[in-house]
Amino acid sequence: MRLIKRYWTEFIIILCCVNCFISIKYYRDAFAKYGLSENTDNWGTFGDYIGGVLGTILSFFSIILIYATYKNQVASSTLQQFETTFFNLLQNQREILKSLKGFAQTQEIDLGLYEEKEKIADEFISAVAKQLYNCFDGQTLTYIKNGKEVKNVEENKGDNQIIIDTYYNDVYKGKEAELGHYFRHLYHILKYTHESNIVTKKKYIDIVQAQMSDDELYLVFYNGISKFGKEKLQPFLEEYGFLENIRSRGKIFDLHASQFYPKTKFKYLTSQ
Repeated sequence: MRLIKRYWTEFIIILCCVNCFISIKYYRDAFAKYGLSENTDNWGTFGDYIGGVLGTILSFFSIILIYATYKNQVASSTLQQFETTFFNLLQNQREILKSLKGFAQTQEIDLGLYEEKEKIADEFISAVAKQLYNCFDGQTLTYIKNGKEVKNVEENKGDNQIIIDTYYNDVYKGKEAELGHYFRHLYHILKYTHESNIVTKKKYIDIVQAQMSDDELYLVFYNGISKFGKEKLQPFLEEYGFLENIRSRGKIFDLHASQFYPKTKFKYLTSQ
């Protein structure tokens, strides 16, 4: 069946030739005993047979080929239209990245105090990613649940959701305009691809993630499971394995990956 789908044109041509051969052979077997006729009327009858039978067969297969060609042209046009919009959106996403600008923590200057400097583009993303990573890695943030102190190393998914929302909101605060625009546009690229009629959707979504740095993927990872993205963005990230190439950031990161992205086959987690 796969070979027929792949070589359907050749299959139609061969089928057409076989039918023509069978039709001529049938006529020959029926009238060969009379030998070759010298009567022009008999040859006229043979011509009518050829025109009626073979002509009908050839016309039938010609219609099939024309219809198949039309479908291919429509598919090609649809794909071309999709790719034009897709790559324009992808270019816009890169332009949004280049336009990012904001203050982010850079380095610790005293116990519990961090210096903030204005960063742009990739440097801004990297600084925000590092700031978020330091929150988890430092394990400084806790909250009280049922009178007990809960830390971000909890195995309970519900507790970790609260911690993630708290951390992410703390880092996201003050950067809503820049990061919000970036993630909303990323979501619409994934949505546009998901809702398209093309077959190879994952191929194009892989192109999107291939354009992104590991720091970008790290922020997408946590935006997808934060209150900002878990309803709309996270399902697309899971369905297409968008984060499968992200690098491990340690034990806590691996725990969050297994809890919140169970369908994604991560390639570089230390726990896998």
